Amino acid sequence: MARTKNTEKTNNVKEYYTPCYGLGAGRLQVVKKLNNGETVDVVIIPKNDKLEVFQTDGQKIGIIMSGEETAFELIKKKESAINTILSAEELSTKISGETKATAVSASSVSVIKLRVEIDESVNTPAATPVVEETEVDLDTSAFSEQDAERVKERVNYLKKTLKVPVKVRNNIVAAFVNHMSSHTGIGKFEPVFINNNGIMETAVKNILCGHNLALTGPKGVGKNVLIEHLASLFDLTLCDLQMSYDTAKEEVRGEPTFMEDGTIGVRLSNIVEAAQKPSLINLDEVNMARGAITSLLHSLTDHRRYIEIPGYGTVHVHPQAIFTITMNEGDEYEGTRQLNEAFRDRFHEIVFRPNPEGMKDVFITKCHLSEDDAITLAKYYKLIHSAVYNADQSTCLPDGALSQRDFVRAGTLYAKGMAVSIAEAVQEAVIDTIADEEIKGTLEGFISMNYK
Repeated sequence: MARTKNTEKTNNVKEYYTPCYGLGAGRLQVVKKLNNGETVDVVIIPKNDKLEVFQTDGQKIGIIMSGEETAFELIKKKESAINTILSAEELSTKISGETKATAVSASSVSVIKLRVEIDESVNTPAATPVVEETEVDLDTSAFSEQDAERVKERVNYLKKTLKVPVKVRNNIVAAFVNHMSSHTGIGKFEPVFINNNGIMETAVKNILCGHNLALTGPKGVGKNVLIEHLASLFDLTLCDLQMSYDTAKEEVRGEPTFMEDGTIGVRLSNIVEAAQKPSLINLDEVNMARGAITSLLHSLTDHRRYIEIPGYGTVHVHPQAIFTITMNEGDEYEGTRQLNEAFRDRFHEIVFRPNPEGMKDVFITKCHLSEDDAITLAKYYKLIHSAVYNADQSTCLPDGALSQRDFVRAGTLYAKGMAVSIAEAVQEAVIDTIADEEIKGTLEGFISMNYK
C-alpha cells in the first residue's frame, strides 16, 4: 500500500511544487520509491547560492532548478497548475534556512517534483531600508587627454562588471585610478574574460591590495584568459613562463654569460627582468615544477620583494609587479605534484568553478554565435555541468567530461558551417573526445533522455 504524507493545512500555509534536477545513487533510490507510489520526505538546504535537496539520511538527490533550465520550462508547460511551480529563484524568496519538503513524483530519472509547504505568515524577512549611495566623481586631471580616456574606459568597465555595493565600487575605482596614475601611454583595453562566480571582483581587489594570485581549477575554464585580461586592464606587461619538471634554476634567476666587453657577467631571467617594472608575471602549471625551483621564488613573492642573484647582486621587485600562478589539480593531470605549502601561502587563491549561467555570453563572444544559438549551446553545457557537479559524488561524471574549450570548439564548428546543428557540433567536439566508453555512453544517454 502506498505511503502518503498527511498534512493539516491552515489558511497561512501554501503548497508549492518545484522540480529537483540531478543524478546519483541516492536519487535512484528516491525515484524507485516514487514509481512504486510512495512519497519521500526530503529537506531543502540553501548552499553555495543554490537550493540543494537531501534525503533525511543526508544523501544528496539534486538541486532545485532555475527558471532558465530547459526541463523546468517544459514541466511548467505540461503541468495544469502552472502558477504553483516555482524556480529556485522564486522559492528562495519564500524560505530561510533548512526547509522540509516531500518528493511526490518523478517525470524522469533526472527530474523529481517536490511539494513544499510554507507558512507565509512566519519568517517573513523585514524590509531592509534603502540607503542612498552615490558615485564618486572621477578625477583624471593627472593624466594626458588620451590616457584619461583610456582610464575612463577601464573605470566604466569596472562599474558595469563588478557586482559590489556602490561604496566598495567607489573604493575600488579610487584605488584603480591611483594605480594608473604612474602610467603613461596607456594601451587600449579590450575585455576578453567573461566575469562569473565573482572571480573578477576578487582578482581586481587583491591586485589593488598588492596580493599575488593563484588560479586553480579544471582545464578549459579560462584561467589563462583571465591572466591576459588582468594584464590589459591594469596596463601591465605580461611575462608568461610555462613551468614543468624540467624548468631549471637559470630560467628563474638567470645564468652566467659573456658580456660585450668579453667579461663574464649574468644574464637575468625573463622573470627577474619583468619583476623590475610594472608587470604581471604568470607561472603557468606551476605545480609541475620541482619544489627546489619554486623555493627560489620565495623572497620575490613574499613581503621581502627582492631576490639575490649570485654574481649579480640584489634585484628589487617593482611596486606594481604582480605574480600569478595557475594550476590544474587532480589525479587526471599527469605530471602534477603537491605544491609546497610555504610557496602556495604567498598567493591569494581563486578557485575556478565552471559557471553555466555565464556561458551564453562566452559563446557569443568567442564563437560569434547568434544569441539563440548561444542559448542552445549553453543548454548542453548546463546539462553536462549538472551531471559533473550536482550529482551524488559516488556516481557523478568526472571533471574531464566538461571542458569550456571543447564547447567553444563546438560553437566555432557550427558558426563556421562545419556542423549542420548544435547537437552535431556537441557530439563531435565534446562527446566524441571522451576516451572512456562508459563515461561517453552515460553522457550520450543523459543528453538523449533530456533533449531528444
